[in-house]
Amino acid sequence: MTIDQQTCQAPAPSGSVSPPTPATDSPPTDGSVRPGIRSSVAWLLSLCTYLPLAALGFMPVWLHWSSQMNGCNCWDQLLLEWFVNWLPASVAHGHSVLVTNYIYAPGGINAMWNNSVFALGAVASPLTETIGVVHTFDILLTISLALSASTMFLLLRRWTTWMPAAWLGGLLYGFSTLAIQETAPGRINAAFDAIPPLVIIVLLKLIGKEWSPTKGGSILGLLLTIQLFISEEMLAITVVCIGVTLIVLALVNRAEVLKRGAEVIRATVAAAVTLLALSAYPLYVQFFGPNHITGPPQPRAQLALFSSDAASLVTPGATQWLTFGWADRIWASFSASSSAEVTEYIGLPLLALVIVTVILLRRRTIVRIFSLVGLAGLACSLGPFVLVANHNTHVPGPDYLLQHLPILGDFMPSRWALAVWFSLAVLFALGLDAARVWVEGPADAMMERWSQSRSQARTRSEVGRRRRQKRRLAGGLAVLLGVAAVIPLIPNWPYAQRPAHVPAFFTSGAVRSVPQGSLAVTYPYPITATAQPMIWQADAGMRFRMLGGYAIVPDSNGAGTPFADSSPLEYCLLTIYSTGRHPNWLCKSSWVAHWIHALGVTSVIAGDHEAHVHTAVGVISAALGVDPVHIGGVWLWHCTSAHQGTACRWS
Repeated sequence: MTIDQQTCQAPAPSGSVSPPTPATDSPPTDGSVRPGIRSSVAWLLSLCTYLPLAALGFMPVWLHWSSQMNGCNCWDQLLLEWFVNWLPASVAHGHSVLVTNYIYAPGGINAMWNNSVFALGAVASPLTETIGVVHTFDILLTISLALSASTMFLLLRRWTTWMPAAWLGGLLYGFSTLAIQETAPGRINAAFDAIPPLVIIVLLKLIGKEWSPTKGGSILGLLLTIQLFISEEMLAITVVCIGVTLIVLALVNRAEVLKRGAEVIRATVAAAVTLLALSAYPLYVQFFGPNHITGPPQPRAQLALFSSDAASLVTPGATQWLTFGWADRIWASFSASSSAEVTEYIGLPLLALVIVTVILLRRRTIVRIFSLVGLAGLACSLGPFVLVANHNTHVPGPDYLLQHLPILGDFMPSRWALAVWFSLAVLFALGLDAARVWVEGPADAMMERWSQSRSQARTRSEVGRRRRQKRRLAGGLAVLLGVAAVIPLIPNWPYAQRPAHVPAFFTSGAVRSVPQGSLAVTYPYPITATAQPMIWQADAGMRFRMLGGYAIVPDSNGAGTPFADSSPLEYCLLTIYSTGRHPNWLCKSSWVAHWIHALGVTSVIAGDHEAHVHTAVGVISAALGVDPVHIGGVWLWHCTSAHQGTACRWS
């Protein structure tokens, strides 16, 4: 029996009457909500209900739309915003999409080794070109939460008999602690989790013979390609979890697999051909192209810091609206970086509900599958050694072995929370669906016995009325149970938002004074936590190339690093920004002038609201021998070609 053929009716207790399932609530085989409503309409309706909830998290953005509100305006968010704008900009200017030196000039970066979110950039390109990348990114984050919830809802309608159970399951998945935590700093590559439920739906349609092997396999390959161009981490986790599950099911149902062997092969070939046709060249560039990485993208010791803590399952933190002083102290003590990756807070009510569901529905194949997937994801997310309230138990976890494997060993352990929340959403919805049936069943049995003892003519309308009342009561109690389980997960919204502080120079015609494709150095010098100029560059339509940036590039040994193409000019500007001092041994005018000329810089741009900007203006002016022009919120030095030779003069 395949998992989509299982009913979601709970087994009746011994000696009790088995509760009948109303015909109108039987699980549809085509994924529709109920007879007369198409699955596409149901998906659209659910999306419309999730969107307002997601928008609450970004309330400051909508209230202050005229300003560019930009979350933390830091680190990964800046890189991902830059990539959302890079795809349309590179296509418009005829540049390579996969390899570029528009940041980290002159060496450049390999985009495939970074979270380039090309799929989202392609879809959002009309918005990016119209309203700018910061506003577009806020809209994408909002849609990510709602879309992930709606695709899970669509999947759960195939496994439940009751729409509210599927809706609450979708809510749990789309607005999970994983999604909320990753959305806060703008990590849309981890927050956009809409593809895995669609992959399962396609597999169910193939198993149920609703789609031909060629059609289903091709769509499956397309979905995997889309996920590849959003997050390679999430793609690998999805493929590993689903692949292991399918292998186990195939071993259990060997006769069925052999009987449909030709269909399996056709679907697999169609999926592989589609995936390779769309992604073979980008993957070739990633592993063999310019600036490819041969070592770990990040040090393994650093990745281990992004491990889940076992205590985080029941310890609310800053992400939750409902928290306590004792919990805050425990949450704050989680390992160095895990406080930014506490993605598995489940809460005691939900944990208890899921455990009871697994115990009572343990005979169902679907419950067994997702119980094991969830536990496996939890174990992998705990890192190389299990931590409990930041105490190292020295008990090795699966990641201790995974970190020695290629690709899988390069993931942040906390990303495995995707498998945990997927499984929780399924088990949660099945539990609510069964709870409603359990409550409704005895009431229907009582109504049946009562109606048999009286005249059918006298009791028909009354029995129907009372049955409807009992059904509504059962549904209401199940909804209350579901709501009580998710109350501890209510996020501490709205997200804090900061102005992007993009000077008007970059969004006005004044930026055209910088030649297209020329090399600029900005103040602050863009690197890791001071990479705001990447947004300046994006809002300027990628008009100029830039020294520095924040991305993963190969170091001298081939391993990944965010620090590359360093120069004394970089160290001088970073010292000024962080300390306000300009030591002569580092910022001597002749040396600054030499490096500006040697690197081929033709524009220097300093934001007039940046820290210690006047010190930086003085150093650069002394080096170039000219004062800057103040225009659109920046100080600008510009180098124009001389009439003779290749030298240029600063003005």
